Amino acid sequence: MPKSPNLTIPVLFALILLITMSITCRAVYSDLLNDSAPPSVLNLRIKPEPPITPWDTVIIEAQVTDIESGVRNVTLLYGVGEDPTSLTYTPVIMHLILGDCYNGTYEGEIPPQENGTLVWY
Repeated sequence: MPKSPNLTIPVLFALILLITMSITCRAVYSDLLNDSAPPSVLNLRIKPEPPITPWDTVIIEAQVTDIESGVRNVTLLYGVGEDPTSLTYTPVIMHLILGDCYNGTYEGEIPPQENGTLVWY
């Protein structure tokens, strides 16, 4: 079906996050910290809110908490295509915009995509 220049097909998104834990955030520890609990990811937000147009840069925001050892970094992975199991994912470092490594809000950007693109993140 030919694309109409007046028709905007939204860009669709799904979610995948990669989080790396850290024990070097706030203090130097004199003994080993045994942290077996993974970080929690809360309050996911997508900006702008859908529908997303092809010329939009999409900002993904997430609150990440790990009260025992903290978080060293948060990486957003995104891929483009129909089947999320067969995609090549592009890493985007998410930046801490509020809080600290134990309870912080992180933000990462996904660049604009073509009309009708399915983006997994």
